[in-house]
Amino acid sequence: GSRSENNASWRDATGKPGDGNANADSMMAKTGLPLRMSQADMQAHSRWSGVAAQARGGPPLRGLLVTALKNSNGETVGFLELSDKYQGDFTIHDQYVIEELTHIASTALQNVGLIDRLRQLNSELAQRVADGTEALACQAALVPAAAHQAPPVWVHSQSSSPPSKPSATRVRPPL
Repeated sequence: GSRSENNASWRDATGKPGDGNANADSMMAKTGLPLRMSQADMQAHSRWSGVAAQARGGPPLRGLLVTALKNSNGETVGFLELSDKYQGDFTIHDQYVIEELTHIASTALQNVGLIDRLRQLNSELAQRVADGTEALACQAALVPAAAHQAPPVWVHSQSSSPPSKPSATRVRPPL
């Protein structure tokens, strides 16, 4: 993830800002609500003090704002975690902006999945059409040979005029 100048010394660290942050993930999974904490809140709360103090192999968290990425069924499919705001703590306005951003991101991710599914269905349909066209071509090639080998068909007709004698016509299928 990106890192501010405050965390320049962590740019080459192997840990990522959210690595091992089970507290935020579990809290978000339970409540489904955004999580916004100031640096002071994190240090004062025993559950968060270790996270704020860099227990994850990455830079320490300085404040936290977490929102959930949800699919169209309302199921959580991921999280957006922000920390170390450039100036001050995260505000309710920041939270609303990030909630809107996660909504847009969730919709975009879902649309990517739908587009991939449409491409897959289109490919399957194209293959079925190709298979069906090939089968029809094979059948069409057999029709002239079968028509030539077919026995003649006698068609009896009666006209609406007074009966004289029934007529019959020999018909051979076209080649």
